[in-house]
Amino acid sequence: MSDLIHLLRWYLRHEIEMYLFHEDSPVMRHMDAKVVKHTFAIDPDWKPWPGLRKNVVEIWELETGKLIGRTDTDAGWTFPIINKPKDW
Repeated sequence: MSDLIHLLRWYLRHEIEMYLFHEDSPVMRHMDAKVVKHTFAIDPDWKPWPGLRKNVVEIWELETGKLIGRTDTDAGWTFPIINKPKDW
């Protein structure tokens, strides 16, 4: 299992895990990718999420050039995925 799947499973309750790790989930397409960098919003080297989503509090940078974020809202968590911008 990749580093990313271990980190995400650590966060998720059983109900969310059943949805997120379904084979058709967008996050599942990236589970074999190596995590290059993992940062939290409280880290000194934090860079704000370059995508449209707000409230991203955690970012995984993958060797494939993708970024996966974790939002934290009253409605729950989401995991947006974008291509890493060249200037990020």
